[in-house]
Amino acid sequence: MSKDLFQLIKSLSSAEKRYFKVQSNSGNNEKNYFRLYVAIDKMEVYSDQLLLERFKHEAFIDNLPFNKNYLYQAILSSLRQFYEKNSADIQLHNQLIDVLVLERKGLYLQAIKLSKQLKKKANLHDHRLIVLEVIRRELEFALRSEKNLKVQLEELGTELLSSLQMLETELRLHCLKNTVFSLQRTKAKHQIEAKLNEILSHPLLHSKMEHLSFKGQLLLNWTNAACYHLKGDFEQAYHYYKQVVLLWQEHPKIRKDKPHLYKIHLSNFLAICHDSSNYTEFLDYLNKIKPLASQSFDEEAETFQNVFYYELLYYLNTLQIKEALMLIPVIEKGFKKYHRKINKARLIAFWYNISLLYFISENFKKALEWLTNILHEPKTEHRQDVQRFARFLELVLHYELGNFQVYDYLFRSLKRYVQKDINQNTFEATLLKHFNKLTDLNSGKKEEKLFNTFQTDLKDLSKDQAHSIGLEEISLWVSSKVTGSSILQTMQPDK
Repeated sequence: MSKDLFQLIKSLSSAEKRYFKVQSNSGNNEKNYFRLYVAIDKMEVYSDQLLLERFKHEAFIDNLPFNKNYLYQAILSSLRQFYEKNSADIQLHNQLIDVLVLERKGLYLQAIKLSKQLKKKANLHDHRLIVLEVIRRELEFALRSEKNLKVQLEELGTELLSSLQMLETELRLHCLKNTVFSLQRTKAKHQIEAKLNEILSHPLLHSKMEHLSFKGQLLLNWTNAACYHLKGDFEQAYHYYKQVVLLWQEHPKIRKDKPHLYKIHLSNFLAICHDSSNYTEFLDYLNKIKPLASQSFDEEAETFQNVFYYELLYYLNTLQIKEALMLIPVIEKGFKKYHRKINKARLIAFWYNISLLYFISENFKKALEWLTNILHEPKTEHRQDVQRFARFLELVLHYELGNFQVYDYLFRSLKRYVQKDINQNTFEATLLKHFNKLTDLNSGKKEEKLFNTFQTDLKDLSKDQAHSIGLEEISLWVSSKVTGSSILQTMQPDK
């Protein structure tokens, strides 16, 4: 109990603490359990010994285990009341308890009346388990009444079976969704094609929407979307992710009650918009996330890393460089506030994209500063593709900065590293080939000839390694060298 109590207290937000304090000190005297709470809240590391010493002259400390358990329950009760106003789940469960209390009191007519209200509200919020429990109790109420008994039992029986079927379908879809979720974490993407096709052919994913609950429709569309996304069929993935966000728009009450899940699905949609280079609705949906409230520090951190990650990507890919640069101070501030909560893979992607932003702007010094974060990151399994390419991009930046001695040293190190690796690909071999030639340049003519050959080799690569990370960035850099234009000018679409 000590560990659980300490973790619970340390998890409380400022607003939750204020609410608990007001509740606990409603009388004239400060409660003993609240004094215990204050002492524990001040601790950096939990210690029974400190509590025993702090309250050694107090009678209540003689039964410390009881008082810790009482405090734990008091905090949970306070949190239930704190969140009840904005949580349909808590309201529905509390209303079900009210029905049980009225039934126990023998006030059956009141219990029946409240049950009907509860069932309507539970259906509105798509809470299938509450609906089933209410129908079960309504069947018991019907048996107490001889009025229209047969009709009542038939109607309630039909309603019960329909809700059960919806719940069963929903749970089976949940299992499919979890399978796809695990496939998203699989590194060997080439090994999952058969499994994805098997899931996509599952009859449940072809169910008629009118036979499904709201959750069922969400799960069906999300599972289809995620499968197609993994397969690289961005058109189909976009279609199904769009259906997910449209479903949320059709159910404002559920959207209000489940803002965190809504934000996750909006982020999924932004991801497919980016992957398919479809930015038509991107900002509109990004701006739907921003005003949504977060109910914890963890959720606030997740919202930060999703919103600013995709906003930066949007500006980068639509070549709004000035707007992207204006985001950097805000992102840096967010890094300081949420650094312990930001997903490592997302953090590496942030560093990489910011480095690319400065690379495109030809501020090579700043690009190298941000890239160094990746280069100095302890070895991790997260975004190994980015970590690997960062060593190649580092050479380009040192070349542009004229750090030729550093360039020569890093090139030899990188060459040894890549040649030992069985995962070396044609793109990397091409880079090493031409980077090696860059070390011997001593005239403008040679540089021009080298970059022309470099460009030809990269174009040949594009046919079979179009999705190699870094290929686009290196190609742009090489093209800018060939044409004598800036990297940003090279990126501009032909008019």
